Amino acid sequence: MWSSPRVAGSVAFAASPLGAAFPIIATSLAVPILYTCITLAKQHGHIPEWLDTPPISLAGVHEPEATVYRIGFPLIMLALFLIELPVVTLLRAALSSGPEEIGTPPEDGEGRADVLTVLDRASLVARIAFVGLGLQGVIPLQGWGTAATIVHVMSANVFFMLSIYHGACVLWCLSTRTAAEAGDALPVARARDTVAWYLRAAVLVAAFFPMGPAMILHPGTQPVDHDAVAAAAAASGAAGSLPGARSHALDAAEHERSMESAGFSQWWMVGSIITYYALYARDLYLLGRSNAARVSDAQRAWGVGGITVALGLARGDGAAMDGDADDTKTE
Repeated sequence: MWSSPRVAGSVAFAASPLGAAFPIIATSLAVPILYTCITLAKQHGHIPEWLDTPPISLAGVHEPEATVYRIGFPLIMLALFLIELPVVTLLRAALSSGPEEIGTPPEDGEGRADVLTVLDRASLVARIAFVGLGLQGVIPLQGWGTAATIVHVMSANVFFMLSIYHGACVLWCLSTRTAAEAGDALPVARARDTVAWYLRAAVLVAAFFPMGPAMILHPGTQPVDHDAVAAAAAASGAAGSLPGARSHALDAAEHERSMESAGFSQWWMVGSIITYYALYARDLYLLGRSNAARVSDAQRAWGVGGITVALGLARGDGAAMDGDADDTKTE
Protein backbone atom coordinates (compact mmCIF):
# COMPACT_ATOMS: atom_id res chain seq x y z
CA MET A 1 0.00 0.00 0.00
CA TRP A 2 2.55 2.59 1.10
CA SER A 3 4.79 2.04 -1.93
CA SER A 4 2.00 2.25 -4.51
CA PRO A 5 2.66 5.18 -6.89
CA ARG A 6 -0.02 7.50 -5.55
CA VAL A 7 0.79 6.97 -1.88
CA ALA A 8 4.58 6.83 -2.31
CA GLY A 9 4.48 9.97 -4.44
CA SER A 10 2.50 11.73 -1.73
CA VAL A 11 4.94 10.56 0.96
CA ALA A 12 7.93 11.76 -1.07
CA PHE A 13 6.22 15.12 -1.68
CA ALA A 14 5.28 15.56 1.99
CA ALA A 15 8.74 14.50 3.19
CA SER A 16 10.42 17.21 1.11
CA PRO A 17 10.74 20.69 2.67
CA LEU A 18 9.10 22.40 -0.29
CA GLY A 19 6.27 19.88 -0.40
CA ALA A 20 5.52 20.24 3.30
CA ALA A 21 5.51 24.02 2.96
CA PHE A 22 3.35 23.96 -0.18
CA PRO A 23 0.00 24.58 1.60
CA ILE A 24 1.40 27.80 3.06
CA ILE A 25 2.86 28.85 -0.29
CA ALA A 26 -0.35 27.98 -2.16
CA THR A 27 -2.74 29.75 0.20
CA SER A 28 -0.44 32.78 0.36
CA LEU A 29 -1.03 33.15 -3.36
CA ALA A 30 -4.42 34.63 -2.47
CA VAL A 31 -2.79 37.63 -0.78
CA PRO A 32 -1.12 39.31 -3.81
CA ILE A 33 -4.07 38.43 -6.04
CA LEU A 34 -6.66 39.99 -3.74
CA TYR A 35 -4.40 42.95 -2.94
CA THR A 36 -3.87 43.66 -6.62
CA CYS A 37 -7.59 43.42 -7.42
CA ILE A 38 -8.65 45.69 -4.54
CA THR A 39 -5.87 48.22 -5.26
CA LEU A 40 -6.68 48.46 -8.97
CA ALA A 41 -10.40 48.73 -8.28
CA LYS A 42 -9.89 51.61 -5.84
CA GLN A 43 -7.39 53.37 -8.09
CA HIS A 44 -9.87 53.35 -10.96
CA GLY A 45 -12.84 54.33 -8.83
CA HIS A 46 -14.58 50.97 -9.16
CA ILE A 47 -14.94 50.53 -5.39
CA PRO A 48 -16.52 53.42 -3.44
CA GLU A 49 -14.13 55.35 -1.21
CA TRP A 50 -16.42 54.86 1.79
CA LEU A 51 -15.94 51.07 1.69
CA ASP A 52 -13.19 50.23 4.19
CA THR A 53 -13.81 46.48 3.92
CA PRO A 54 -15.16 46.02 0.39
CA PRO A 55 -16.84 42.73 -0.54
CA ILE A 56 -14.30 40.72 -2.51
CA SER A 57 -16.64 40.29 -5.47
CA LEU A 58 -16.59 44.04 -6.17
CA ALA A 59 -12.90 43.75 -7.05
CA GLY A 60 -13.60 41.69 -10.16
CA VAL A 61 -16.37 43.61 -11.90
CA HIS A 62 -14.46 46.08 -14.10
CA GLU A 63 -11.19 46.14 -16.00
CA PRO A 64 -8.28 46.13 -15.40
CA GLU A 65 -8.78 44.29 -12.09
CA ALA A 66 -11.28 41.87 -13.66
CA THR A 67 -8.50 40.21 -15.66
CA VAL A 68 -6.44 39.60 -12.52
CA TYR A 69 -9.59 38.25 -10.82
CA ARG A 70 -10.41 35.85 -13.68
CA ILE A 71 -6.86 34.49 -13.82
CA GLY A 72 -5.99 34.59 -10.14
CA PHE A 73 -8.86 32.60 -8.66
CA PRO A 74 -8.49 29.63 -11.04
CA LEU A 75 -4.79 29.57 -10.06
CA ILE A 76 -5.77 29.42 -6.40
CA MET A 77 -8.21 26.63 -7.30
CA LEU A 78 -5.43 24.56 -8.87
CA ALA A 79 -3.16 25.18 -5.89
CA LEU A 80 -5.85 23.94 -3.51
CA PHE A 81 -6.29 20.78 -5.59
CA LEU A 82 -2.56 20.13 -5.15
CA ILE A 83 -2.96 20.52 -1.38
CA GLU A 84 -5.95 18.21 -1.06
CA LEU A 85 -4.54 15.29 -3.06
CA PRO A 86 -1.49 14.38 -0.96
CA VAL A 87 -3.21 15.20 2.34
CA VAL A 88 -6.23 12.97 1.73
CA THR A 89 -4.09 10.25 0.13
CA LEU A 90 -1.81 10.04 3.17
CA LEU A 91 -4.69 10.20 5.64
CA ARG A 92 -6.45 7.41 3.77
CA ALA A 93 -3.34 5.23 3.77
CA ALA A 94 -2.81 5.78 7.49
CA LEU A 95 -6.46 5.20 8.40
CA SER A 96 -6.71 2.03 6.32
CA SER A 97 -3.42 0.46 7.35
CA GLY A 98 -3.44 -2.91 9.08
CA PRO A 99 -2.45 -3.77 12.65
CA GLU A 100 1.19 -4.20 11.68
CA GLU A 101 1.21 -0.56 10.61
CA ILE A 102 -0.74 1.40 13.21
CA GLY A 103 -1.68 -0.82 16.12
CA THR A 104 -5.13 -2.36 16.27
CA PRO A 105 -7.93 -0.93 14.10
CA PRO A 106 -11.54 -2.10 14.67
CA GLU A 107 -11.52 -5.90 14.56
CA ASP A 108 -14.44 -6.30 12.16
CA GLY A 109 -13.21 -3.54 9.87
CA GLU A 110 -16.69 -1.98 9.71
CA GLY A 111 -15.75 1.09 11.71
CA ARG A 112 -12.67 1.58 9.59
CA ALA A 113 -14.73 1.39 6.40
CA ASP A 114 -17.11 4.05 7.74
CA VAL A 115 -14.20 6.36 8.44
CA LEU A 116 -12.82 5.89 4.93
CA THR A 117 -16.25 6.62 3.47
CA VAL A 118 -16.38 9.93 5.34
CA LEU A 119 -12.84 10.74 4.22
CA ASP A 120 -13.79 10.05 0.60
CA ARG A 121 -16.76 12.38 1.07
CA ALA A 122 -14.43 15.04 2.46
CA SER A 123 -12.26 14.72 -0.64
CA LEU A 124 -15.24 14.98 -2.99
CA VAL A 125 -16.77 18.06 -1.36
CA ALA A 126 -13.38 19.76 -1.25
CA ARG A 127 -12.97 19.33 -5.00
CA ILE A 128 -16.48 20.66 -5.61
CA ALA A 129 -15.64 23.61 -3.38
CA PHE A 130 -12.48 24.34 -5.36
CA VAL A 131 -14.42 24.26 -8.62
CA GLY A 132 -16.86 26.75 -7.07
CA LEU A 133 -13.96 29.04 -6.19
CA GLY A 134 -12.60 28.92 -9.71
CA LEU A 135 -16.03 29.40 -11.26
CA GLN A 136 -16.84 32.52 -9.26
CA GLY A 137 -13.52 33.91 -10.49
CA VAL A 138 -14.17 33.12 -14.15
CA ILE A 139 -17.74 34.48 -13.90
CA PRO A 140 -17.39 37.66 -11.82
CA LEU A 141 -20.19 39.72 -10.35
CA GLN A 142 -22.23 41.52 -12.99
CA GLY A 143 -25.62 43.25 -13.11
CA TRP A 144 -27.93 42.66 -10.17
CA GLY A 145 -30.24 39.71 -10.77
CA THR A 146 -28.47 38.51 -13.93
CA ALA A 147 -27.78 34.82 -14.53
CA ALA A 148 -24.02 35.44 -14.33
CA THR A 149 -24.37 37.11 -10.93
CA ILE A 150 -26.52 34.26 -9.63
CA VAL A 151 -23.89 31.72 -10.76
CA HIS A 152 -21.15 33.85 -9.20
CA VAL A 153 -22.90 34.14 -5.84
CA MET A 154 -23.86 30.45 -5.71
CA SER A 155 -20.34 29.36 -6.65
CA ALA A 156 -18.82 31.50 -3.91
CA ASN A 157 -21.28 30.09 -1.37
CA VAL A 158 -20.48 26.54 -2.49
CA PHE A 159 -16.81 27.21 -1.81
CA PHE A 160 -17.49 28.60 1.65
CA MET A 161 -19.97 25.96 2.82
CA LEU A 162 -18.24 22.88 1.38
CA SER A 163 -14.80 23.97 2.60
CA ILE A 164 -16.17 24.08 6.14
CA TYR A 165 -17.92 20.73 5.65
CA HIS A 166 -14.69 19.24 4.26
CA GLY A 167 -12.76 20.39 7.30
CA ALA A 168 -15.40 19.01 9.68
CA CYS A 169 -15.28 15.60 7.96
CA VAL A 170 -11.48 15.44 8.14
CA LEU A 171 -11.46 16.40 11.81
CA TRP A 172 -14.07 13.75 12.56
CA CYS A 173 -11.96 11.11 10.82
CA LEU A 174 -8.94 12.13 12.89
CA SER A 175 -10.96 11.80 16.09
CA THR A 176 -11.82 8.12 15.53
CA ARG A 177 -8.44 6.66 16.44
CA THR A 178 -6.93 6.20 19.86
CA ALA A 179 -3.25 6.96 20.28
CA ALA A 180 -2.46 3.24 20.06
CA GLU A 181 -4.54 2.78 16.92
CA ALA A 182 -3.03 5.84 15.29
CA GLY A 183 0.52 4.74 15.95
CA ASP A 184 3.33 6.39 14.02
CA ALA A 185 1.46 6.37 10.72
CA LEU A 186 -1.16 8.88 11.86
CA PRO A 187 0.61 11.50 14.00
CA VAL A 188 -2.15 14.06 13.35
CA ALA A 189 -4.90 12.02 15.03
CA ARG A 190 -6.71 13.95 17.75
CA ALA A 191 -5.48 11.52 20.40
CA ARG A 192 -1.86 12.24 19.46
CA ASP A 193 -2.11 15.87 18.32
CA THR A 194 -4.84 17.26 20.57
CA VAL A 195 -3.88 20.95 20.66
CA ALA A 196 -3.50 21.23 16.88
CA TRP A 197 -6.78 19.37 16.33
CA TYR A 198 -8.72 21.79 18.52
CA LEU A 199 -6.94 24.74 16.92
CA ARG A 200 -8.22 23.67 13.51
CA ALA A 201 -11.68 23.08 14.94
CA ALA A 202 -11.62 26.65 16.29
CA VAL A 203 -10.61 27.95 12.86
CA LEU A 204 -13.58 26.17 11.27
CA VAL A 205 -15.95 27.57 13.89
CA ALA A 206 -14.53 31.03 13.19
CA ALA A 207 -15.24 30.51 9.48
CA PHE A 208 -18.80 29.37 10.20
CA PHE A 209 -19.99 32.32 12.30
CA PRO A 210 -19.90 35.05 9.60
CA MET A 211 -21.43 32.78 6.94
CA GLY A 212 -24.94 34.18 7.34
CA PRO A 213 -24.08 37.89 6.87
CA ALA A 214 -21.57 37.07 4.12
CA MET A 215 -24.21 35.21 2.12
CA ILE A 216 -27.28 37.35 2.85
CA LEU A 217 -25.56 40.71 2.43
CA HIS A 218 -23.46 39.67 -0.58
CA PRO A 219 -23.51 42.50 -3.16
CA GLY A 220 -24.89 40.05 -5.70
CA THR A 221 -28.11 39.74 -3.66
CA GLN A 222 -28.92 43.47 -3.74
CA PRO A 223 -28.26 46.59 -5.85
CA VAL A 224 -24.75 47.89 -5.18
CA ASP A 225 -24.81 51.28 -6.94
CA HIS A 226 -24.39 53.64 -4.00
CA ASP A 227 -23.88 56.63 -6.31
CA ALA A 228 -27.31 56.03 -7.85
CA VAL A 229 -28.90 55.98 -4.40
CA ALA A 230 -27.15 59.23 -3.43
CA ALA A 231 -28.17 60.85 -6.74
CA ALA A 232 -31.78 59.85 -6.17
CA ALA A 233 -31.69 61.44 -2.73
CA ALA A 234 -30.27 64.64 -4.17
CA ALA A 235 -32.89 64.69 -6.93
CA SER A 236 -35.70 64.27 -4.41
CA GLY A 237 -34.33 67.16 -2.36
CA ALA A 238 -34.04 69.38 -5.42
CA ALA A 239 -37.64 68.56 -6.31
CA GLY A 240 -38.75 69.79 -2.90
CA SER A 241 -39.63 66.40 -1.46
CA LEU A 242 -37.94 66.50 1.94
CA PRO A 243 -39.47 63.19 3.15
CA GLY A 244 -38.33 61.57 -0.09
CA ALA A 245 -34.81 62.96 0.33
CA ARG A 246 -34.69 61.73 3.94
CA SER A 247 -35.91 58.29 2.86
CA HIS A 248 -33.27 58.02 0.14
CA ALA A 249 -30.58 59.24 2.57
CA LEU A 250 -31.58 56.53 5.02
CA ASP A 251 -31.49 53.98 2.20
CA ALA A 252 -27.99 55.14 1.31
CA ALA A 253 -26.80 54.85 4.92
CA GLU A 254 -28.33 51.38 5.25
CA HIS A 255 -26.69 50.37 2.00
CA GLU A 256 -23.30 51.50 3.29
CA ARG A 257 -23.71 49.51 6.49
CA SER A 258 -24.77 46.43 4.52
CA MET A 259 -21.76 46.62 2.21
CA GLU A 260 -19.35 47.12 5.12
CA SER A 261 -20.89 44.19 7.00
CA ALA A 262 -20.84 41.98 3.91
CA GLY A 263 -17.21 42.84 3.21
CA PHE A 264 -16.09 42.31 6.81
CA SER A 265 -17.92 38.97 6.97
CA GLN A 266 -16.37 37.82 3.68
CA TRP A 267 -12.84 38.73 4.69
CA TRP A 268 -13.28 37.04 8.06
CA MET A 269 -14.62 33.85 6.52
CA VAL A 270 -12.09 33.75 3.67
CA GLY A 271 -9.25 34.39 6.11
CA SER A 272 -10.39 31.52 8.34
CA ILE A 273 -10.75 29.09 5.43
CA ILE A 274 -7.36 30.04 4.01
CA THR A 275 -5.85 29.53 7.46
CA TYR A 276 -7.41 26.07 7.69
CA TYR A 277 -5.96 24.97 4.34
CA ALA A 278 -2.58 26.50 5.24
CA LEU A 279 -2.49 24.37 8.40
CA TYR A 280 -2.33 21.30 6.17
CA ALA A 281 1.37 22.16 5.89
CA ARG A 282 1.82 20.78 9.38
CA ASP A 283 -0.09 17.63 8.48
CA LEU A 284 2.07 17.03 5.42
CA TYR A 285 5.23 17.60 7.43
CA LEU A 286 4.25 15.15 10.17
CA LEU A 287 2.79 12.54 7.82
CA GLY A 288 5.79 12.70 5.49
CA ARG A 289 8.33 12.46 8.28
CA SER A 290 6.50 9.63 10.08
CA ASN A 291 5.94 7.51 6.98
CA ALA A 292 9.11 8.15 4.98
CA ALA A 293 10.54 4.81 6.10
CA ARG A 294 7.53 2.98 4.65
CA VAL A 295 8.59 3.73 1.07
CA SER A 296 11.76 2.77 -0.75
CA ASP A 297 14.86 4.96 -0.98
CA ALA A 298 14.20 5.42 -4.70
CA GLN A 299 10.69 6.65 -3.98
CA ARG A 300 11.83 9.05 -1.26
CA ALA A 301 14.30 10.45 -3.76
CA TRP A 302 11.41 11.75 -5.87
CA GLY A 303 11.12 14.59 -3.38
CA VAL A 304 8.75 17.38 -4.34
CA GLY A 305 8.45 15.76 -7.78
CA GLY A 306 6.52 12.97 -6.11
CA ILE A 307 3.37 15.00 -6.62
CA THR A 308 3.59 14.32 -10.37
CA VAL A 309 3.72 10.60 -9.62
CA ALA A 310 0.76 10.90 -7.25
CA LEU A 311 -1.15 12.70 -10.00
CA GLY A 312 -0.29 9.97 -12.50
CA LEU A 313 1.66 12.40 -14.69
CA ALA A 314 4.94 10.51 -14.21
CA ARG A 315 5.90 7.03 -13.15
CA GLY A 316 9.26 7.58 -11.52
CA ASP A 317 11.90 5.02 -10.69
CA GLY A 318 10.85 2.36 -8.20
CA ALA A 319 7.22 3.31 -8.64
CA ALA A 320 5.90 0.23 -6.90
CA MET A 321 7.19 -2.80 -5.11
CA ASP A 322 6.15 -6.27 -6.03
CA GLY A 323 2.68 -7.15 -4.86
CA ASP A 324 1.59 -3.55 -4.21
CA ALA A 325 -1.70 -2.29 -5.55
CA ASP A 326 -2.01 1.05 -7.27
CA ASP A 327 -4.61 2.38 -4.89
CA THR A 328 -4.92 2.97 -1.19
CA LYS A 329 -7.99 0.90 -0.47
CA THR A 330 -7.75 -2.12 1.75
CA GLU A 331 -8.39 -5.41 0.13
